[in-house]
Amino acid sequence: MDALALWHGDAAAPGVRALHNMSAPPAMRISIRPLTVYSSPARAGSRLPPGYRCLARVDLEALLAQRFPGRPRNGACQRFAALTLLARGEPAEGLERLARERRETLEDGLREAAARLDPQTLGLPAFALARGEGAGYGPPVDPVAAIALLTRTAGAVFVAGRSPRLAGLERPLPVQRYLIPTGTPAPVQAVREGRP
Repeated sequence: MDALALWHGDAAAPGVRALHNMSAPPAMRISIRPLTVYSSPARAGSRLPPGYRCLARVDLEALLAQRFPGRPRNGACQRFAALTLLARGEPAEGLERLARERRETLEDGLREAAARLDPQTLGLPAFALARGEGAGYGPPVDPVAAIALLTRTAGAVFVAGRSPRLAGLERPLPVQRYLIPTGTPAPVQAVREGRP
C-alpha cells in the first residue's frame, strides 16, 4: 500500500481517512465562535457592527426636498444642478437656470465644487464605512458635508483623500449611514448639527 492510497483513503486502505505527519502531532484544538455585540438591540434597524458607531446619516432625498421644496429633481440635469448648488452653498433660486445647462457641464461643475470641499475642515474623518440600510438612525449631516461624503465614497468606503466621483448620484439614493471605529474622536459641530 503506497502513501498516496493512504492519503486519499482509497479502497486499498480501508478505514484510513487521513495521513498525519507524526513528527509534529496536533497539540490542541481551537474552536472559535465569534461574539456579536450590538450597540442598541432594542431599536429596529439600529444594529451596528462591533466596534463602530454612527458618524452621520445622509438622506440625500430629504436634503434635496428640504432645500428645494416643490421643485422637480427627477431628471439627471435637475439633480446635478441641485447637488451643485448644495455643494457651493448657493441659494435655491438658481436651480432652474443651472438645470438648463448640458449634463456634461453640470457634472464638471459638481465635480469641481465637490473637489473644493475639504473633508478635514468639515470635520470628517480620514475614512468611514457607508451602509445603505433603510432609514436607520444617526445624527443628521450638514448638506455640504453630505456632498463631501457621497462624492468620496466608493465600494462602501469613504476616503477623505479620494477624488470626487459622481457615480450613482444621477438617481435617488437610499439613506446612507457612515460608520467610524468607536475610538475615533467625536466629529466637529458641522456634522453633528446638520445645518440646513
